[in-house]
Amino acid sequence: EVFTNWWLSSSKIAAKVKSTASAKDMVAKKIYRKLLRDPKADNKTIVVEDIVSRGRDSFGETISHQEAKAIIDECAEKIQGSSALITEAVFESWWKSDLHHASRLRENRRKDMMMARRIIESFDSAKKKSEDYQAHRHAELDTDEIEQMISKLKLGVTVTDILDSIASTRWPQEIRDSPMDDGLVDFTEFFDWMQSDDELAERVKKAFVLKDEKDTKALERPFPFVPWVSVKCREIVYSWRF
Repeated sequence: EVFTNWWLSSSKIAAKVKSTASAKDMVAKKIYRKLLRDPKADNKTIVVEDIVSRGRDSFGETISHQEAKAIIDECAEKIQGSSALITEAVFESWWKSDLHHASRLRENRRKDMMMARRIIESFDSAKKKSEDYQAHRHAELDTDEIEQMISKLKLGVTVTDILDSIASTRWPQEIRDSPMDDGLVDFTEFFDWMQSDDELAERVKKAFVLKDEKDTKALERPFPFVPWVSVKCREIVYSWRF
């Protein structure tokens, strides 16, 4: 009763827990619906071939036939049936389980999300560092920030190329719910793009990793020695007081 009252209260912590739980449920639903051959069919189930053919866009990585079969077997294990139909409810239960392939794919997705967030936040402008933005994490890129990303990563493409590329990988439901006609790219759209096999998305990831490695090496490079000056300059540079 105490927990129920807390759960239904206006507590910010309860709201955050509910929001997180809801988001996790939506991840499994979205992956499953991307895997479906015909989302409009009455009998919605997935088989090995669905995971092999649509695994890249659904999980963010290519799934071999052997692993796809292992995933189906793990799903069936959740309902104790070797030839069971893999419905959305079964898939959701498997996705949240601690079974080997479910755990591995969830962890890889977590790492992919961290990478996507690092990229998108590295090009956020100062105007988005407000208290409201920090509280709600409304990560998004506008056309000016996309242009900055193109320039810094030396991509040699236009903003329109990026927007068209992202639009081509959007999930149909998201297109209906939020038409991308305002030039803004939110984190969900950006992350789905990063997980796709789109050639431009792959270029962005590789270019960002190379730039990140170069920046890291630059910070690690020994500060040049100049008598009477080096010690003080080094203190200022490495303490970020300039």
